[in-house]
Amino acid sequence: MCVCQASNMGIPGLLLALKDITKKKHIREYADMTVGVDVSCWLHKGVYSCSEKLCKGEPTTQYVDYCIKCIRALQMHHITPLIVFDGGLLPAKEATESERREKRSTALKQALEYDRKGDKTMARQHFVRAVDVTPWMCRKLMDRLDKMAVSYVVAPYEADAQLAYLFRTGQVDVVMTEDSDLLPYGCEKVMYKWDKDSGMGDEIDLRHAMLNSRKLNMQNWTRDQFLVMCIFAGCDYLSSLKGVAITKAYHLVNKYKTPRRILRQIRFEAKSIIPAEYLANFESAMLTFRHARVWDPRAECLVYLTDIAKELDPEKLDFLGPTIPRDIARKVCQGVIDPITRAPFAPGACANAKCAPTLCESTGGGGSSKHKRIQMHSSSRQHYSSCEARNMFHDDISLPIYKAETNDCA
Repeated sequence: MCVCQASNMGIPGLLLALKDITKKKHIREYADMTVGVDVSCWLHKGVYSCSEKLCKGEPTTQYVDYCIKCIRALQMHHITPLIVFDGGLLPAKEATESERREKRSTALKQALEYDRKGDKTMARQHFVRAVDVTPWMCRKLMDRLDKMAVSYVVAPYEADAQLAYLFRTGQVDVVMTEDSDLLPYGCEKVMYKWDKDSGMGDEIDLRHAMLNSRKLNMQNWTRDQFLVMCIFAGCDYLSSLKGVAITKAYHLVNKYKTPRRILRQIRFEAKSIIPAEYLANFESAMLTFRHARVWDPRAECLVYLTDIAKELDPEKLDFLGPTIPRDIARKVCQGVIDPITRAPFAPGACANAKCAPTLCESTGGGGSSKHKRIQMHSSSRQHYSSCEARNMFHDDISLPIYKAETNDCA
């Protein structure tokens, strides 16, 4: 009997459920702002046109050219792009990544078999499923960004968490992605489904959504309740229980409020088997969305997305991303070394790199503001505490009350 449903990229069904508060916007409305870009979305679109070449190891830069066209489209509207790359593998996503690798491997075998038989149509379909974006491919794009003086940063682990941190600390005004995980990470303004030709995209303002969504009425919810709903619906860190999709998760959280009460109700309904480790994994998923390790470009060190409480032992939080020595982390996040193997990309690969992100001259992440391209300095560093986490969940989910702690660099 199947216990869990496999989750897709991000939170399945979340964007559709929030469709009633999604605003159509043209990127010209972000003129004179800094937009954080989850470039993995562009890279994956870019590799579609050259998937066969990449799978066969043939040289191509078509995926780089696609990303550059997108960047130039932003610059035409006086937008400053800040490009964010995925970094190392997060332990919490090991099962998800393993499943994706297995699917790509199977697709590659099938693609090569179809290619051998001369069935080009089926071969192409499977090459597209088999292709992956590697750190070396990302480095090729970074080389072009260096020449264009476009700022970028490599996340120590998840680009989603890194982008949320940049938004929270006022370094970007909006994030452009296709991954709904940005919302549970706490990024308040996200543009999805941007089309570089028309310039149009779908903007979700999380604060507006929680106050005005009709399908998911969350007017009296806390941000933690929103996070609990997203995790129950299924995420990269924890698959959903059988029969629990976004709408079911919403009604469970709206009625029973806390994870333990929700799980009691699910057991009572006897429609799903709840694995013994489910609650512990649920707690880990919540901690990951709250406190993932990210890179502070101003102070040039690793920090948590939001500060952890004194009660939490940092030695037991490696599932958030193991700590990395500061000098190694700097090389990872500036694109000098491979974030997975830690091997140098090439001698002098970043000799002329302009890897420092732009600093937004604004008081927050969401308002219209002018921006200046300047070097980050540790003296301009800002800290954001997880004040919202002081709520009823600490009574129920066995998580400590989250206090404002200084997010010190190692």
